[in-house]
Amino acid sequence: MAIGLNPFSLVQGFGNVGSWAAKLIHEKGGKIVAISDITGALKNTSGLDIPSIIKYSKENGKIKGYTEADAIDSESLLHEECDVLIPAALGGVLNRLILLDLCLKYNKYRSQGKHFYAKYFD
Repeated sequence: MAIGLNPFSLVQGFGNVGSWAAKLIHEKGGKIVAISDITGALKNTSGLDIPSIIKYSKENGKIKGYTEADAIDSESLLHEECDVLIPAALGGVLNRLILLDLCLKYNKYRSQGKHFYAKYFD
């Protein structure tokens, strides 16, 4: 899978699935701008240093306390602007209100002629 145009990605859930997704996207040149786990969330609009965060998470069992990015409220992560959202958290985290908000954002982008996934991935 090739990633083009450097999409901004968010990863909700930085456990086994989310950290691997972030690692692979980062290795292919994609920009992960925010991540979260059960302890907190991190953001850097210039792109997070995913290998460093993975190392920190393995050593500490969490991302909270990582100082090379801005700590943000986990709830606000899903309201951050992004091109790609990877929901890799435990089930039940995405509720109807959050999904409605995501759908409205998607429709806004779609009406501006942007194509959420096909535009960025071959």
